[in-house]
Amino acid sequence: MEAGDDKLRNAYKTAAIIVISLMGSVVIYVVVAELLRNLPKPWRGLLFSPHDQGYIYVRYGLLALGIVSPLLAERISRAVNLSPEKLANPVPALVTHSVIVAAACDFVGTSGMVLFLLAGNIIDMYIFAGISLAFSAIFFPRFSRWKELTESRLGGPTFE
Repeated sequence: MEAGDDKLRNAYKTAAIIVISLMGSVVIYVVVAELLRNLPKPWRGLLFSPHDQGYIYVRYGLLALGIVSPLLAERISRAVNLSPEKLANPVPALVTHSVIVAAACDFVGTSGMVLFLLAGNIIDMYIFAGISLAFSAIFFPRFSRWKELTESRLGGPTFE
């Protein structure tokens, strides 16, 4: 039982490090955007003006996709990775679930960086980064939840 708890705890630490790294990438995006914005010749964007109609469609489309994607990823990953047959060996299933959901949350921050590079609008970068970090905090893996899942579905921790 102790070996199983240790394996679960080590897997949790691995997943937490991956999720924190993805959250850190969003912070790096913000820093890079600020550096580009504060150059002697400020960044104006590669393709659009922030007021172009095409840019507005792209922004709202990415915003809608960014809000829906972590929610859908969480639901789909839970159905696939946390199914009873996958939880026969729960460690890889829980890590995979956490990384998939974290990547979907990071997608929102990456979208903000892409929008900044396209049009140079720093406000979009901050909005998308804030949404990304909020989703990452909401869906951050919880060890107590992992332990509860392994014990309730399997009648106790069983690890290979």
